[in-house]
Amino acid sequence: MVETATDGSDGSFLARSFNYDAIILDNSLPKKSGMTVCSEIRASGKTTPIIFLSVTDDAATKVAAFDSGADDYLAKPFSFDELVARIRALTRRPKQVLPSK
Repeated sequence: MVETATDGSDGSFLARSFNYDAIILDNSLPKKSGMTVCSEIRASGKTTPIIFLSVTDDAATKVAAFDSGADDYLAKPFSFDELVARIRALTRRPKQVLPSK
């Protein structure tokens, strides 16, 4: 099942309130940017994999997305097959990272 949000405020609320297998997060959102939403999701303790989408392909934006908590980054335009493959790869990972001994 896929659930969508029409703006960053709704997306942040949904992502923090419910459990999802993965989150696809656009950077250009009304009301709250994707960077803000991503930071809020991580601050709430959620470890759901987040794939960040953006029309911007520059290194500074990518670094900011990863620093805000994104697990992956894909620039637009992108291949739908590649997006699906990235979702599969992220959802194969363990749900919780164990601390090193």
